[in-house]
Amino acid sequence: MGGDTYELLGDAALLTDTYAQARQLGDFRAAQLAEALGISPPNANNRLKKLVEAGALHRERASGPDRGGKEYTYRQPRSARD
Repeated sequence: MGGDTYELLGDAALLTDTYAQARQLGDFRAAQLAEALGISPPNANNRLKKLVEAGALHRERASGPDRGGKEYTYRQPRSARD
């Protein structure tokens, strides 16, 4: 991670597993993470929110058709990928 250190808050085991899967997925949406972890999309969104707040992941609004809600893509921040 280029010498940067991230501290995850909350249930460390769950967030660690979520972060590891997020790193494997690269750029992804919450539904893709939920499927990979075998959890519900709302549960994935809750975990992703914590990881974004901790600075471990970056979130941006997804382009495409608006299906009645906001959709986001997630990825590691640039500093963590360099």
